[in-house]
Amino acid sequence: AQNPRDLTVAGAASELQVQLDVAAASSSGADVTIQLPTGVEYVTGSVTKISGTNSLTITENGGTANSPVFKIGPNSLAVGDRIIFTIKRVAKCDARTAAVAGMTFTDKVTGTIAGALPSSETSPAYNMKYAVFSFSQPSPQSNAVLGTNYTRTFTISNGGNGCATQAYFSVNYPSNGITPVKFEVISQNGTTLSTPITLTQTSTSGTTYYYAIPSTALPGGDLCQAENIVVRETYKINICNATTTYSAGWGTSASPANWCQTVTGNYERQTR
Repeated sequence: AQNPRDLTVAGAASELQVQLDVAAASSSGADVTIQLPTGVEYVTGSVTKISGTNSLTITENGGTANSPVFKIGPNSLAVGDRIIFTIKRVAKCDARTAAVAGMTFTDKVTGTIAGALPSSETSPAYNMKYAVFSFSQPSPQSNAVLGTNYTRTFTISNGGNGCATQAYFSVNYPSNGITPVKFEVISQNGTTLSTPITLTQTSTSGTTYYYAIPSTALPGGDLCQAENIVVRETYKINICNATTTYSAGWGTSASPANWCQTVTGNYERQTR
């Protein structure tokens, strides 16, 4: 098990390279199981032979996303045959939880030939990177006039060693108290955008509205360490002393259930 590349939670796939040398002849091929650590999953269809004995092949042969199994063929394997292949793997939210708990990340490869003892090898350790969001709450809106549109801003920052390729936030308004009009990214890393980027609402649950911040609205296509964005909210106040709650997060999809981290802002109050 060679050259395992670092992984970023909810980020792009990275590779593990494996070299297998046949130490016992076989007429039924060989099985290879790769046990990945908590929260790391094999990308289906990504196994690729990159060198070795010309006649050898490798195909998927069951297992699970966390512990895929492959078949080395054809049926006839001779001592000294070799195959070198790579697989791609991705890190899910559980990998962040494991990293926070201090887990060491390695991949364990086990080769099995009928009639011979299994052979296992554990890869060198690799880094599990992840974003750490913080949220800066808008300033209170005072002396507001009912039925009038106002704007306020909040900031989402990343203090972690991993980049987030897509960020999310939600706003919980009081029932009939505030009407959201528009959300826009207006600044990236302290630089005001000449054209604000309007954000799209992804879903609603009761009085909570969910939005995605796509990579096109993030500085350089992602939100990395020490980077931030400023979001401008346009809204209409319908009742006095309306309380609003904000949350921001990142994860594997826009569904809040798939956010790996969620940070919540303080309550915001508007008075007339």
